[in-house]
Amino acid sequence: MQSYLASLAASQNAQTGQILNDNAAQTTALLQALNPTAKPAYIVPNPYGCNCGTTTCCGGNGFYN
Repeated sequence: MQSYLASLAASQNAQTGQILNDNAAQTTALLQALNPTAKPAYIVPNPYGCNCGTTTCCGGNGFYN
């Protein structure tokens, strides 16, 4: 009887682990579907010509002057 209960408990633990893994995967899939990461259709250069990424370009303020 004890071995049966032990195998039943082990089976239940395995099922619980599988359910938790499936729930985590489903949550991730739902988050990706409901709030997808933005992906641009194509990349274009900066129309203002300031592409250096520092504040020393474009008149020293990081913006096109």
